[in-house]
This record gives sequence, structure tokens and C-alpha cells, in this order.
Amino acid sequence: MPRVDLRAKVRGRATYGIDVRLPGMAYGAVAHPPTVEGKLKRAAAGRAESMPGVVKVVIDQKTGFAGVAAESREQAYAALDALDLTWDAGHLWQQAEVEQAVTAGGAGGVVIQREGTVAGRLRGRAAVEAEYRVPMAYHAHFEPLTAVADVGAGAARIYTSTQAAVSVRGDVAEALGLKPEAVVVSQAYLGAGLGHKVETKAAVEAARLSQAAGRPVHLVWSRAEDFRNSFVRPPTHHILRASLTADGRIEALVHEQASGKVALPFLPAIAGAVLGHDFGAWRGARIGYNIPNRETVTWVADLPFLTGWWRGLGLLPNTFAVECFMDEVAAAAGIDPIELRLRHLPEGRIGERLAGVLRAAADRAGWNTPAPAGRARGVACCADYGTVVVSVTEVSVEGGQIRVHKVTSAVDPGVIVNPDGVAAQVEGNVIMGLSSALLEETTVADGVLSPANFGAYRILNMAAAPEIEVALLQDDDQPHGIGEPPIGPVAPAVANAVYALTGKRLRRLPLQLEPPA
Repeated sequence: MPRVDLRAKVRGRATYGIDVRLPGMAYGAVAHPPTVEGKLKRAAAGRAESMPGVVKVVIDQKTGFAGVAAESREQAYAALDALDLTWDAGHLWQQAEVEQAVTAGGAGGVVIQREGTVAGRLRGRAAVEAEYRVPMAYHAHFEPLTAVADVGAGAARIYTSTQAAVSVRGDVAEALGLKPEAVVVSQAYLGAGLGHKVETKAAVEAARLSQAAGRPVHLVWSRAEDFRNSFVRPPTHHILRASLTADGRIEALVHEQASGKVALPFLPAIAGAVLGHDFGAWRGARIGYNIPNRETVTWVADLPFLTGWWRGLGLLPNTFAVECFMDEVAAAAGIDPIELRLRHLPEGRIGERLAGVLRAAADRAGWNTPAPAGRARGVACCADYGTVVVSVTEVSVEGGQIRVHKVTSAVDPGVIVNPDGVAAQVEGNVIMGLSSALLEETTVADGVLSPANFGAYRILNMAAAPEIEVALLQDDDQPHGIGEPPIGPVAPAVANAVYALTGKRLRRLPLQLEPPA
């Protein structure tokens, strides 16, 4: 079935949040902290009130809010620069401090999986151990945070691109002193969300400016504001250990995982104390293979800046660690990576369906045939929300740079309602997964998240896009998720292919080889 929104989007007629225009509308700009722990100490209008086009300067010292509404966006930002603001920068965090905070091991770990007994089984010549890290990342969607607010007497209407209309209503009502039922949220098309557009800050800021100005206000965060003043994908750290039997089977496997928060920032404060862990952060971390002795332990780190939802939650970093490690175990055992996975598939329908996608991906990718000259293949898989996925990548190394030529993804999401839509979701996951695997990284230096814009923050471009082949299987009688599961195996499949080609294990994203001497 054709998408009902496709024609409007292709012809540029679809209305996204950034496209909304209302009669008499002003444009807004709001001051944001210059550092991750920054707090507004003092604020005054300064020259801003007398500048051309300024409609209203809004300063609320108590809540740390300072903003401007003006006749144009350029005038609003010019006036914002003219405000007299004094900031307390707080502690100037460095990247090394963040990585130290997000480190598995020690006190405070929560066991989220324990089957059999791993104690005493992870020593000796047959033991395998490896450590992995995945960095912070921006969501990097096309459309930054944006909202149009029209606040009148005792009521407000918010036009915004959002994944959380109810949260927007509640947060705007609280900020304006209204009842939630007095706030109407009109949801525009989303210029991509990826978990980031549960954020309500832009809607609240636009609403506060509109209430003060007495007219509608359109607010769009700049790319630097969007990158540095909302939440990012949290960093993670992984330690995995396994022991093998004489015939090459995995006897015991432990995954120790640490992460910044994913779900907890969006739940009531008591949730963290009750749970002791973050289910979003450890999504994909538990060992799904049929191993008699297995254990997963997780740590949650408190960081000075917001981390949260990102496509697949913890699925990408956790699958990267687990599936790279399975490849390392296969090498230690001298067993083909697909054969090792087939030997350890879980019992029941999930295992049977995983076997199906493993064989389908291997067949489509020509796993048992020689790769083209100068290339090698890697494999990884995952089971997530009832969907099973396998990715086989074919890579080369050119001038020290990893180039992915082809990705074969076999997916079984159960009943497929719209095959074209499923294939498109897989393709989108592959591109986003490759971008994260090869390029994307957010760091902090002197208390500032960096980079601040595209260019320095690189994403996969069209020239680097590989051939993508999607094999769709239907081996269940229920439809399952497809928007996120296919992102899981992409990065580890690339890392495993690089090892097959070069003999070098890359255990940190983004994957980078040392340049040739």
C-alpha cells in the first residue's frame, strides 16, 4: 500500500513544525547555558529592549529564563546577544572524567540476568576477554527542535514536531500556570525524531515568550543549540568474559555493562531508586544465546548533562559489544562465526527464527564464497522485541579508511503488513547504524559538548552509502517491531569484517584504523 503522506512530502507540501506560520507571529530566541553545568546568575535587558524589531524581552531570574521575541528571527538573535547575562559555568567537565564515570565494575552493579553459575569458570587457557566503548552521539535529525505557541487568555495552542504531545501539554501548562486541558497541542509532521523529540523545551520556551508578548511566537533552535542543550545518546562501557570447552562450546559468559541514563530521565524520580537500573540502557545487553552459565551486570552513571532515548535505546551499543565478542570467541575456538552462533542459538521459536535469518543472510551475501579481492565479510545478529535480524557486511580498507560496499540484512519481524515499508525501515537503520559505526562521536571538553554543528560532526553521506540488500522472512503469526531492531547488528558486522580483512580488533566506536605509515 502506498504511504498516504508520500505525495505531500515529495512535493514539499507537508507542514512540519518549522513550516507553521500564524497571523501576527513574532520570532523567539532564548539564552542557553554555555556549559553543561551552567546556571544563569544574573540577567538584565541591557541594550536589547531598544533594538530594532524587538517586541518583548522576557527575564525570569528565579527560573533562569532569558529570552526575546522580535519581528524576525535575525532580530531576535541579535537582541539575545545584547542581553546582559552572567553565568556560573559550574565544573568544567572533560572527556576523561565522563569515561571514568561510565566504567563497568566495582560497587553498585545490578544483576539483570543470571543463569547457571559463572564463578570459577572464566579462568584458564580457554578464557576469552575483551573490553568495548561506545561514545556519546547526537540525534542529528534534519529538523532541530521547533515550536509555535499561541497563548491567549487562559489557554494556549502549541504547534510542534513532537513524539510526546501529552508531555508537551503538561510541561507547557505547568510553565504557564494553566490546567492541562487548557493547552491544545497540534502535532506537525516530524523532521525526524529518533527519540529526541520527546524533548519539550522548545515548546515551553515558545509558550513563555508568547504569553509575555501577547502574540504567537515561532521558535527554532539553531543547530548548535540543538546539539548542545538537549540530551544525547549516553556513552557505554562493556567488559565481556567467556570460557570454552574442549569441543569449542561456550561454557560461561559474563557481560558487565555501564551506561549513562536512557529511560530514567523521563520517568518519575522514584523509578531509579526502585529499579536500581535503567531498562533502556541495558536493552540488548542480556546474553540471548544458549549458554549454560551466563550473567549480565549493569551500572548506571550519573552524568552532568542529559542523556536519553536514541534509536533503539541501548540496542546499538550493547549489540556492538556482545556480537563483536561472539566473533572473538569464534576466532578463539577456530569456528566459523555463523557456525558458532548456530551452535548456541536459544531454544524455542526465537532460536528457530534466528537460524532462518542467519542462513538467509549467509546465502544472500555469499558467505561461503570468496569475497571480492581486497574485501572481507563480517556478520552479527540480534533478537529485539520479537524481531530477529542478521547483518552481513562486505568491507575494504582504502588508505586506512574503512569502506562498506554492501550490507545484506535478513529480517524476520513476523507478519509483514507492508513489505515496502519494512524494507525502507531496514535501509534507514542500516544507514544510521553505519553512520554511527564509522563517523559519529560527541565529546565534552571544558564543560562544553562538541562539535557544535555538521561538518565537524560528520554523518554518512551519499558517496559512502553501500549497496543494501534486504531479505524479508515471515516465520511467526504475529507482527513485531521494525523501526529499531535492524540497527543492532550493523556496527558489529562492520567491526567483524574489518577483523577478517586486517586481523585487527576494533573495540571502540566510531571504528578507526591507524593510518598507514
